[in-house]
Amino acid sequence: MTSRFDGMLKKWNADRGMGCVVAEQGGEELFVHVSAFPCDGREHYSQMTSCSEAKLFLKNCPGVQMDGDGDGVPCETQWCTGIFGN
Repeated sequence: MTSRFDGMLKKWNADRGMGCVVAEQGGEELFVHVSAFPCDGREHYSQMTSCSEAKLFLKNCPGVQMDGDGDGVPCETQWCTGIFGN
């Protein structure tokens, strides 16, 4: 059975690929795992919106091209540097 609703991500642990969401109409927090969000085809750092998103894609989506130097840190020239490097 698959359920779908609109909501907001309240907590996220990028290292573990899991977090909690809350439905727009309220209610208790629900557990969510990264496997619930399939890779959408984005492969390059220019398509990312944050360092956290880039790290999630690098860890979970095959074929991404965001770690040119192979050190495990994606998008070092755009997102994962300075104040964005979380």
